[in-house]
Amino acid sequence: GDATDEASQRTAMSRAYYAAYHAASDFVRANALTPPTEHLTHDRVWRLIRQSHRPGSEEIANLGYVLRNARVGADYRNPFPGNLSREVGKAINDSATIISWLQET
Repeated sequence: GDATDEASQRTAMSRAYYAAYHAASDFVRANALTPPTEHLTHDRVWRLIRQSHRPGSEEIANLGYVLRNARVGADYRNPFPGNLSREVGKAINDSATIISWLQET
């Protein structure tokens, strides 16, 4: 693919992560998993989800970390390590998995 394809794939990966992260942050706040005054970092959000001990929370937190690493790679690694198209598809699936779990839990 050309540079435009690659840029849009990198953007899609970033958006997939942020969609999941914002849903996860909202979940953490809505379920009072942390004091309302606490500043949430990306690491803290996924850790709080893991510590919530709801069914599947371990897997969801792990997916959150995987997705975050993919997002960092998409933003900063040039050339991208691995198959970008396949990684984008996986990121979108992982994001959807996280969001649906958050909505059902």
